[in-house]
Amino acid sequence: KKLIKRVNSDVERFFSVKAADKGSLKQEIASSYDPNLVEDYWYDWWEKNGLFSPSSVENDLNAQDVNSQNTFSMILPPPNVTGSLHIGHALTCTVQDVMARYNRMNGKSTVWIPGLDHAGIATQSVVERRLAKETGKTRHDIGRENLVEKIWEWKENHGGQITRQLRRLGASLDWSREIFTLDEHASEAVTEAFVRLYDDGLIYRSSRLVNWSSRLNTALSDIETSPLDLDGQTELSIPGLTKKIKFGKLERFAYSLESTEGSLKTSNSELVVATTRPETIFGDTAVAVHPDDIRYKHFHGKHVIQPLTGRRVPVVLDPVLVDPDKGTGAVKITPGHDFNDFECGKRHNLDALDIMRDDGTLNHLAPGFEGMNRLEARQVVLDALEVTGAYRGGEDMAMRVITCSRSGDVIEPRLKKMWFVNTEKMAKNALNMVHDGNIEIIPGTHKKIWESWLKEPRDWCISRQLWWGHRIPAFAVSSKSENSKLNRNLGEFQENVTWIAGRTEDEARIRAADILSIDIDDVELVQDPDVLDTWFSSGLFPLVCLQWPKQNPLESCYYPFSVLETGSDILFFWVARMVMLCSHLTGYKKNNASTREIPPFRNVYLHPMVRDANGRKMSKSLGNVIDPIDLIQGKELETLLSDVKLGNVDRHEVQLACDSIKKDFPKGIPECGTDGLRFALCAYMSQGDKINLDITRVQNYRFLCNKLWQAIKFVLRAVEGDGLSKEDSLINRRQLSSLLQNKESHHSHMAEHWILSRLDHGVEKVRESLDQYNFGNAANAIQNLLVAEFCDIYIEFAKHSLRSDVPEVRQTSVRTLCICAETILRLAHPIMPFVTEELWQRVMSHMTSTERLNTLSIMVAPFPTSEKDNTSEIKENPAELAMSEALDLLRVLRSGREEFRAYLSSDKPAIVYCGDDSNSNRWERIQGFLPDVAAQVRGLEATLLPLGSSMPEGLLIRNAEKGIKVGFAIQYADTVSKDIKMAKKRLAKVSRSVESNLKSMKKPGYEDKVPEEVRMRNRKSLDRLLEQKTTIEGLIRELELIRSSKC
Repeated sequence: KKLIKRVNSDVERFFSVKAADKGSLKQEIASSYDPNLVEDYWYDWWEKNGLFSPSSVENDLNAQDVNSQNTFSMILPPPNVTGSLHIGHALTCTVQDVMARYNRMNGKSTVWIPGLDHAGIATQSVVERRLAKETGKTRHDIGRENLVEKIWEWKENHGGQITRQLRRLGASLDWSREIFTLDEHASEAVTEAFVRLYDDGLIYRSSRLVNWSSRLNTALSDIETSPLDLDGQTELSIPGLTKKIKFGKLERFAYSLESTEGSLKTSNSELVVATTRPETIFGDTAVAVHPDDIRYKHFHGKHVIQPLTGRRVPVVLDPVLVDPDKGTGAVKITPGHDFNDFECGKRHNLDALDIMRDDGTLNHLAPGFEGMNRLEARQVVLDALEVTGAYRGGEDMAMRVITCSRSGDVIEPRLKKMWFVNTEKMAKNALNMVHDGNIEIIPGTHKKIWESWLKEPRDWCISRQLWWGHRIPAFAVSSKSENSKLNRNLGEFQENVTWIAGRTEDEARIRAADILSIDIDDVELVQDPDVLDTWFSSGLFPLVCLQWPKQNPLESCYYPFSVLETGSDILFFWVARMVMLCSHLTGYKKNNASTREIPPFRNVYLHPMVRDANGRKMSKSLGNVIDPIDLIQGKELETLLSDVKLGNVDRHEVQLACDSIKKDFPKGIPECGTDGLRFALCAYMSQGDKINLDITRVQNYRFLCNKLWQAIKFVLRAVEGDGLSKEDSLINRRQLSSLLQNKESHHSHMAEHWILSRLDHGVEKVRESLDQYNFGNAANAIQNLLVAEFCDIYIEFAKHSLRSDVPEVRQTSVRTLCICAETILRLAHPIMPFVTEELWQRVMSHMTSTERLNTLSIMVAPFPTSEKDNTSEIKENPAELAMSEALDLLRVLRSGREEFRAYLSSDKPAIVYCGDDSNSNRWERIQGFLPDVAAQVRGLEATLLPLGSSMPEGLLIRNAEKGIKVGFAIQYADTVSKDIKMAKKRLAKVSRSVESNLKSMKKPGYEDKVPEEVRMRNRKSLDRLLEQKTTIEGLIRELELIRSSKC
């Protein structure tokens, strides 16, 4: 007998007129889920129909008729235009798209703005390497304009990869608002911000220490560097150098007291200092000791002699820098090449010497070593110190080497004259915004990091020695009538040159004439050749997205943005700088008093960092970097290995990466589909501050998509096979409630009442989780509702109802199936957009015109709301109570069927006993659901004893909960003796384990010497063994009873 009647394939169905172009919707649903067939169509369809734009305001950012409480706005952290998205980007994209789709379905006017970052260093490096490879020329050979033109060409040809990846991931971005940080409008905003900050006295030009990459010839931010921790002396390969360089060794040498120079050296006449960078000796301008260190009292106020140059340097007293209990208690001070020493130099008014050229070679301040690479000079300097007799030996030392994340070169702190932002006031405001609750950081544990960065902020170097980026709108100015102080070719300027900021050269000329008190025609200008740090333009991104400075974001219903979602690693580098810059620039002064500054977003949500399955940080050298597209469409092992060999992995690390890939992905990467990947990333969000991504688990969520597919397929066949009229409502909850109250069918509808209760509970759980940014709990709640409750329980009960001879019973089941299916699809849509759209269109094709309500897509269908009576708890719900009893009874019937399969009587059913006359309510409940329960236990019929009856003798009894018993009628079978023998072997094995555990626990000193957690674990293990022993003993007795029944 077929479960459900099949209908002809030419049944007339309704689809959205615009969705009908997808031919597969007109065909019978496929037998199984195929992500390629589902995902290839819908994104273009969504975009073509304008579903990503906030239609309620018709793209007008200044619409006054939209309440800001009914809007949801967000920006996508702009990825670098140079590369492709990695799995961390996929997590960002997924989480933000879930938020956007959820709020859109809740009826909020939703705008999610995409962007691309011009990525100054990364982009210019790529094009410069390509230029050198193809022509053998450098940027200086072709000039600034030609290089910038080539970069724009490269951007146009290669910059679309990220956009394609975002679309493949299902990101419902409003592409009409896409921003590129070098667009004309963005450039105008960056210039305006620089000039305003300059006019406010917050941007200044000064000589300060910066992170310098001699390979790239530019200053870098901290986030563009990579720390390399060494346990001790290690030889490292440095790009551009032929020999390996030693690191991780602390070298000692002596400074002689000036008065004893040339005389016999004693411990009282020299200060021994230690350093891991002996080549910086030429930049030393002092030796510091602690003022309370009695060993060096006779050095106070004296000078010592630098052993290689003979230069006098003072001995300074510094309790801040020097710890007398560490090392020798004397510290060489190199203000021009060490950040701590630079601060010490300011305290003691010391000279700061830059001993290096931009290419990393030593300059004229290192006589005898000039022109030598500073790292290659390291050993030569030590040899020279040994010749002079100043060398005092060395030892291994654990240390951290800071390298350039782009070039691999060692970063050098260098003294450079550049532009800086004074962040003290802005940092204080940003700190207060979190303290006062104007910005909420989620999770709250990151607030401590926020405070640690902003309580003692450092001034921010915003100059970069590049040609690709926003050129600094500052001009060196002088009078033509005087001797020119300006060098137009090199951009090098004398110390006393006057600087002016201006939005244009004409504005700068007018400002210069006013400041210099000269005629405007007598002004000579040279613009600073440097560009601004990429993080400066990125810090303005919220304002740029809302057309600042042409429009005031404070007048927009979308500002401040609802939430800023990103990774915790850029909390300071990007998030804090956005808060500082945007809040300062959108504030205004009235009567010389600043108004309260508005933050650019209300909430900051920081997602976990993604690592591989073994918890390792993802890196190209380890071969564990995963392209999300590879997870979506799958990739064979041979292709993965080929990609590494053809990529930009260092040739020394290629084999290591390939070996790692073979170990981690021996069969390649399986096809998981976009929805499977998205669901996996959300489910992982409950793991903590790190996500250890296991490909097998991601694949399991692709199987979850198939589970959903099969469930909807079952529902559709139930609809088609029931013969309901086209005008019959299938998803009207009120009509269903009326049917469930109908007593004429003599059916309890326990399963229907129960699944609707679980549906409401699941909806509440998902809503609560998404409102609290708890994406892991939301995913788990959806999976539990779909698999554990709808598929594994209700559909199994529904199968029996659909066979009923009573039409009302069948139709009630069909309506319940439709309501649950359609609700689950809407519930899961924010996380699994593609498969839910495909299946929702199919489900809605069977709905009445009233139910369709001209809803074009599930994207704009309302997100489910609970219809549960909030006054009643689940434990008081009769349906929940009945289902609990039904599932327990089902468990006992199934386990008994399996346990006694060989001995069950063919002509006697299982007998269910529910107690004496006092349990009439329970008896009625069981009478109502027992047929549905028994129908799920094939090969076994079950009957309910009349109330007040006693359990017949001769049955094997199994206990359910609350006093319910099930008796199984058995008969003799030839296998009984064999089964008894096997059971006794199992009993003997378990008994030996019990005795062994008891013996260990009775040893002297067990309670005192064994840790409590171990004792508890042993106790639980013993309890499980004793329970197994009791169960096996009972089984043996029952089998003996069966064997004796033949006698």
